[in-house]
Amino acid sequence: MYGAILGDMIGAPYEFDRGNKTKDFTLFTGGSNFTDDTVMTIAVAEALLNAESKGEAEVKALIIESMQKWGRKYPNAGYGGRFIGWLWEADPKPYGSYGNARPPGGHQGRRGDSKRDIPCPHRQRQGRDQALYRQGVRI
Repeated sequence: MYGAILGDMIGAPYEFDRGNKTKDFTLFTGGSNFTDDTVMTIAVAEALLNAESKGEAEVKALIIESMQKWGRKYPNAGYGGRFIGWLWEADPKPYGSYGNARPPGGHQGRRGDSKRDIPCPHRQRQGRDQALYRQGVRI
């Protein structure tokens, strides 16, 4: 968790920089803040910590609840417009966002797979899969 959060903060000022890929840069700058990536990583981690011995539907509900709780707590972390709307939905559903994880000219892939069908958009799906794998859930 520390590594993910620090990486997010250190990389935030460079996230959309397509220029120089040097390894010689200042670790923390005035633009070094946590982003939506950190908030959703914490949300998924919290849900998984509370998901022990729960079934798939319960885990999905915990993840949705936690993502909405944390997203509402930090509404200015840099979410996309549609995701902000999703955070406030009473009955949130997948909305087809590919977000930043969409490969150029491609599609997300495996979207219909039931174990990947938690209604969380874009990059959170990858983090959730990795977190579930570390918890022993095989996807």
